[in-house]
Amino acid sequence: MKELTATMQMLDTVDVKAFARAAGLELDDHQAHVLTDMLSVNPGTSTWRTMEITAPQQTAAVDTFVVRALIGLLVLGENVLWSVHRSTATKAAHGRLSTGLRALGTATEGAPNRVEVDGIPVKIRNANGYEGAERLDTGARIRFACRRYAGAVRGYNADLLVIDEAGDYTAAQHKEHLPSVACSRNPQIVYIGVEGKSW
Repeated sequence: MKELTATMQMLDTVDVKAFARAAGLELDDHQAHVLTDMLSVNPGTSTWRTMEITAPQQTAAVDTFVVRALIGLLVLGENVLWSVHRSTATKAAHGRLSTGLRALGTATEGAPNRVEVDGIPVKIRNANGYEGAERLDTGARIRFACRRYAGAVRGYNADLLVIDEAGDYTAAQHKEHLPSVACSRNPQIVYIGVEGKSW
């Protein structure tokens, strides 16, 4: 409980709109409200909320979750697994994440894929199929996985599981994803979907 209280106090000091702006992303009032709600815990249980977000366009929701993933990695030290249905969604979200990290940090001389954000060394991974980012001080990671390929999420532990393109998320894929959050003391699962597509 002490650890959770310390985490909540840390989050109370995070201005999500200012954090997003520093990362080169602009959140509107609704996105900031959703993100603030996402970063609060259920009263009584002290656990993260499971969130289901729909947006008129997929890109409208992505920035909200990119900021959540960056806060998870840089402020909370979380492992983040971002599951997509199509590899094009990986490229879009990873591009926003990379841009955010570069805006927040300073480049490391001689290492184009490394940045330092407030003393935290981060490596941006661009290799196809291995997109993501890793804190070099703690090993915490953001990893993107295309769930159309069997076993894409196998063996990865996450504190935050982002299910992008939730309209294409199947019961079999859900069963494959659940072990990834089983070891986390307080996992959070968020689902992103497009209005009009059932999930």
